[in-house]
Amino acid sequence: MDDCLLFSNNVHYRTIINKALQTNCRFIKSRENILTEINKSAFGSIIVVDIDSSELYTQLLPALFDDKDRKIVFLCSPKMMNNSITLKIGNCIHLRKPFAEGEFLSAINYQPSKIVNKKKYDIDDYFIGISENAIQVKEQARAYAASGKPIFICGETGTGKEIISRYITGGEDNAVYVDCGLLNSTLSESAIFGAKKGSFTGADHDITGYVEHADGKYLVLDEIENLSQPTQSQLLRFIQDGKYRKIGDYSFIQNHSNCKLITISNKSPISLIQEGKLREDLYHRISSHIIYIKPLRERKEDIPLLVKYWEDKQNYERNIDDYSFFLDNQWNGNARQLFSVVDYVHYISRNSDKFIYALPEYFY
Repeated sequence: MDDCLLFSNNVHYRTIINKALQTNCRFIKSRENILTEINKSAFGSIIVVDIDSSELYTQLLPALFDDKDRKIVFLCSPKMMNNSITLKIGNCIHLRKPFAEGEFLSAINYQPSKIVNKKKYDIDDYFIGISENAIQVKEQARAYAASGKPIFICGETGTGKEIISRYITGGEDNAVYVDCGLLNSTLSESAIFGAKKGSFTGADHDITGYVEHADGKYLVLDEIENLSQPTQSQLLRFIQDGKYRKIGDYSFIQNHSNCKLITISNKSPISLIQEGKLREDLYHRISSHIIYIKPLRERKEDIPLLVKYWEDKQNYERNIDDYSFFLDNQWNGNARQLFSVVDYVHYISRNSDKFIYALPEYFY
């Protein structure tokens, strides 16, 4: 029989939990100063908190993330959990509301299933987040990876587009990555599709394009909007018919390589179309499987998790204890910028007993 501390305004939840545990849990309606209540109480090998706001969640999750002495259960809205009934992040169990007696019992004994994954890493280990968008992105990545269809990933710089693409491809060995921003606009078509000897000045031999190099792999085109219009036109034909033509060649080559395509942009596809940088008909072909990663300022509940993830990855000896500093900033550079500031805070606090929360001089 387990003793339980429940923070909720919902008496019905107390009834369900009491039946499940066959005990009378301590019921606290107020959710102010929850951490103080938890720490001062000797009661409660199971702590259950009814989450009714992202602010409450971002306050509690980092503090209870590594609690190994008690079972922590967060009761979360369906919107927060997306299609999942139960999730585990750190040592905290997340259970979707409403729930039945059996679901609560399953939750407190929950262990994520160990699925044999041929990929080099699981997406949950690298794309960190519990926001609705983060959960949706991970579910889409898992589903689309098995489809073989063209995939379009978009989101601001630093949101994690490369992480998603590497999960889908299974790693560098299974993909050819092309930064289209580095391609000469007049030569991008030959770089992607190849060229015959003598087809242009400097072509003193046949050129093998990235499409051929991606034989049996993924072709990942980052910053697709930097491709020239003729290159985009041929890319459209390649997607539609599986055919392409090398520069200087008059015959089409049938794609027998099963080359699969991922395109990436850090800008809105609609704005790219309006600016004439992305062909609308090409967008229609690559957008059937689209993954949009929202900026960090629109999913702030992910910030404490990202801070904790980065601290663990960098093996810092102590953990940041005040997340309000990070929640108050907009993070125009998203996770990449957040990680830099976490490093900066640890650096300037290295000789202090307390953390010094400040931004670098040229923070933007």
